Amino acid sequence: MKKTGKRVTALSVGVMLMMNMAATTVPVSAEGESKVYTHDGYTVEYTVKNEWTGNQNIEVTITNTGSEVMCDWAVGYNAFGEIGGLWNAQVYGHQGTEYILKGASYNSEIEPGQSANFGYTLTGDKFKIPQNIVNCAKGLT
Repeated sequence: MKKTGKRVTALSVGVMLMMNMAATTVPVSAEGESKVYTHDGYTVEYTVKNEWTGNQNIEVTITNTGSEVMCDWAVGYNAFGEIGGLWNAQVYGHQGTEYILKGASYNSEIEPGQSANFGYTLTGDKFKIPQNIVNCAKGLT
């Protein structure tokens, strides 16, 4: 009787693990998903505006929460895909899916309490929300 009980328990645990694995592999739409990254003096909001097979439209908003003007902002992060159709920003550089994007000439300064936004189409097959988005303008020349 003890062996049967152990087998049933092992079988139950195995079935539960298989159900959990199946649930995590089902594709989930990220459309409308948003994440805010809070840093000293600024926030960055990353939003998935639209999604279709192999593509997402992304919008990023940088808000100056500090007391001084943010000059020549540039943000760095892993986009987890290829960026194309970029608006209101430009690619400063990238390696693979790691990008540094900087402001366009007309929105490169952000006054205290103000925001600048940009967007793009992301192409790929395994989208993820970036773990962090940081202002790396101080390291650019």
